Amino acid sequence: MNNLKVRSKIILVYILCVLMPLTVTLLVAVDYILRAAHEEEQRNLQGIQDTVSYYITSAIDSAEVVTNDVFVNGYILNFLEREHEDARSFYREYYALKNKMLYLSNQNIVSNITFYSDNPTMYSGGIYQRIDSIRETDWYQELIRSENRFLVYAYYDSNFRQMRKVSVIRLLNGAGEKNLEKIVKVDLNYSAVNLFLKNASAETKVCLCVGDKIVFSNVDELADVGVDYRNISELSGEQYSLEGSFISHGTSFDFLIQRNQLSYFSHIRGGLWPIAVLLLADVLVPAVALSFFSKSITERSMILAQYMKMANGDELYLIPEAKGNDEIGELLLNYNDMVSRMKNLIEVEYKNRIEQQELLIAKQQAELMALHSQVTPHFLFNILENIRMRSLIKGENETSEIVAKLAKLMRKSAEWGEDLITVRKEKEFVRDYLELQKYRYGDAFKYNLLVEEECLEYMIPSLVMVTFIENAYVHGFKGGGFLGTIFVSVTKSEDSLKMEIGDTGIGMKPEQVNMLNHMMQEASISELQQAKSSLGLLNASIRLKKYFGAEVKILIESEWMAGTCITVTIPLKDAVYGDDSMR
Repeated sequence: MNNLKVRSKIILVYILCVLMPLTVTLLVAVDYILRAAHEEEQRNLQGIQDTVSYYITSAIDSAEVVTNDVFVNGYILNFLEREHEDARSFYREYYALKNKMLYLSNQNIVSNITFYSDNPTMYSGGIYQRIDSIRETDWYQELIRSENRFLVYAYYDSNFRQMRKVSVIRLLNGAGEKNLEKIVKVDLNYSAVNLFLKNASAETKVCLCVGDKIVFSNVDELADVGVDYRNISELSGEQYSLEGSFISHGTSFDFLIQRNQLSYFSHIRGGLWPIAVLLLADVLVPAVALSFFSKSITERSMILAQYMKMANGDELYLIPEAKGNDEIGELLLNYNDMVSRMKNLIEVEYKNRIEQQELLIAKQQAELMALHSQVTPHFLFNILENIRMRSLIKGENETSEIVAKLAKLMRKSAEWGEDLITVRKEKEFVRDYLELQKYRYGDAFKYNLLVEEECLEYMIPSLVMVTFIENAYVHGFKGGGFLGTIFVSVTKSEDSLKMEIGDTGIGMKPEQVNMLNHMMQEASISELQQAKSSLGLLNASIRLKKYFGAEVKILIESEWMAGTCITVTIPLKDAVYGDDSMR
């Protein structure tokens, strides 16, 4: 949390404490309303199922009552079994009996009653039919297979007025005096049942099925009495689902219902505007309030941060508008108080610090001059001694050339007003120095000087390389009693300038090498003042570190009776180029 800005924290608080609880509350409320709507719809669907199942069962019960009345009605049974003399006597008795049967079909649920008999003296017509005319029908075959001689059957009658029928059929065998096959078929009022289904189910689409056949429906295209029944498979493109079933007189009826998904949202549509207004208020009011709080905090915090960044420079500024009595306002006032005190301290102590800095610079310059002065007399003394000895031994004028070189070196030394010189000038000085040594020792002494062209303009302390070379011949050759070769190279890599001074002299033992490397790492003015040996190496190390920092590396490697190599590595980021254009 400490890494987040104040504005981000306020936005996070707004999300966690306002938006998220509000969203969760809204989702819970909507879920509760939709659950209640779903439960209400389930109750409505259950009510539709109960009403329709009760109505269908009552209709079939009414039709069964009619068949029971026929079963015990002696007039009808005698008519179906009687041998009729001719057509005239048959129709005279037919109309007389028809008037007595009007009470059977006087109910709204029964649309037609038909009697079938195996009596050969009967004539087919009206409500009386010979069984021979129906033996091939599906419903007759189903009735014969029925164990209880009672059947509820839905079929499409393509022979008689081409219409759908739902009939209650009963086998009357065993009734009457003669053992003739007799059947009564009671047709339900198909349109009345569909009309009741439409009134009972309101806007919900309901289909009442027997097996795969859609028998009743409140959908007009599925309840057309003049068209054959449709199968459930024809509803594959519509979202119908099985919602329940019931059994009436051995026949199973299934409910297929299409749910109206939009009805869920109709329950919350009335309260949508109040919910939207409350939601908008709950979102906007905290947002506006937090925006003002955020502005009050962040604006002043940014002003304070801006002035503190300005304080990183050389100037300190007072905040002109330090407003507020809260914690931010106190912080602004404390900042102004701190700036005022710092300005006073700077004004009082500035001159003292300048003077101390000047003294420190003068001290460092004096130390550099003292180091430089320690090198030059020692060098000149050795050269003059060499000239004197050579003159005594040879007794010739050859010494004039050596004196000339010495004069040249002395003039260069006099012209160098600064301690830093280019590698090019140091190279010339080194070459003259090595020539003087070669003059002194003759062919027994050799040297190899290699300086890369791109290194010539870099600046190094004067006489540093000569100091390392002098150490090589004094301790490597003179101390060992034999001469050899000195190798000098200056190269440049990707990130450093490297100077290497090696010799083929007597070398050093490991303990002496470790002591010298430690001395190079810890070199200081106080160490130089107390040292009794290796003054030149200490001198060179101190001067290199003063100019190029502690990252300068001086490494001494040596092998006894094989030689010594001194490597100086200067990081290019700290190196100074001759024209000051490259560091």
